[in-house]
Amino acid sequence: MKVLYGIAHTSILAVLKALFHFRVYGQHNVPRGKAIIAANHQSYIDPTVVGVGVPEEMWYLAREDVFTFAPLRWLCLRVNTILIKKRHADRSAMKAVLRKLAEGKRVLVFPEGTRSHDGRL
Repeated sequence: MKVLYGIAHTSILAVLKALFHFRVYGQHNVPRGKAIIAANHQSYIDPTVVGVGVPEEMWYLAREDVFTFAPLRWLCLRVNTILIKKRHADRSAMKAVLRKLAEGKRVLVFPEGTRSHDGRL
């Protein structure tokens, strides 16, 4: 596990537990080893909450256009984010996902591709 990822994971989990009484149910259902974790996307904090809900390291597939703010882009690239170009079939991003799966890693994807603004999937 990358050091920055571990620090972020532990810190964010502690804050969520302290401020919001964050609890994870069904964690035993998350597969060990390689897996694609597909989650619903209704909030900006979904990647963070899903990420700290899984105790082992995970990689995140995210749209590149979300990270136009340079400091955020720098941070995300250091905490396991695979950027994908939205406008066309991004083969390099898909190859990166396949590499992570071949390495036995978990990859988080949001099949909707964006947040739901009205709460419906």
